[in-house]
Amino acid sequence: MICRCCRLHGRTRFHLGYNALARYTGASALESARLHRPDLVLLDLAMQCMDGFQFARLFRELPECGTLPIIAVTGCSSQVHDAQASEAGIRHCLLKPICLKRLKDLLAGEIERFKASRRDVKDRSGTPFANSYSPVSL
Repeated sequence: MICRCCRLHGRTRFHLGYNALARYTGASALESARLHRPDLVLLDLAMQCMDGFQFARLFRELPECGTLPIIAVTGCSSQVHDAQASEAGIRHCLLKPICLKRLKDLLAGEIERFKASRRDVKDRSGTPFANSYSPVSL
């Protein structure tokens, strides 16, 4: 899922090869997450009506979303800002302008961690999950 990053959404989809669902408000992103649980969230912290910190806290409360990776994009960097991101459950903050190589490396690392965490997980019938990981954006 990608929240609000229009230009980044195009780059992520076409240059990095991931499927992405773009959502432009925190509320629409949360609704989309309820319907289509994403594997990863890439969001802009400066959204209108609901900032990225609020979104992350609410997203973490959704069933099965408590440990999913959240990567934030921001134009502001400070120790207070970084502490707020960490408290909200945001795993990484990227400072604008975004380096696509860094983003690509982060996505690949998060995908590998996600796959590793799911390898041993079994569903209620005792069969392993068949997850194909493709980061989706809100």
